[in-house]
Amino acid sequence: MKKVIINGVSYVGDLKKNEDGTMTLSKAMSFEGTTMSRSDLSKYLKLKNLGELENLDFGGTGISWSISVLSENENMMLQIGEIAMKSAKGRAVKEVENDLFDFVLGK
Repeated sequence: MKKVIINGVSYVGDLKKNEDGTMTLSKAMSFEGTTMSRSDLSKYLKLKNLGELENLDFGGTGISWSISVLSENENMMLQIGEIAMKSAKGRAVKEVENDLFDFVLGK
């Protein structure tokens, strides 16, 4: 995963160079500033879970961009977030089932 600033807008996603010299940023999300906050990473993981991330193609003349890696802190927050999402996915269905059970049977 890389951070890419395209014409002044910050994005995070998976970066690939195309054969024609352009770039594709897949599974991407924009965010404010140049450093991702905990809420940015949380939003990213939620959008990823819903399949609502963007794919961006860029390059050529008139387009400015810069590429950077996630900081150590951003990487750590992302890893923790991925563990939390995995845990949430494992528990979510069971918790909804229990809530529905309580609703039908009554507490």
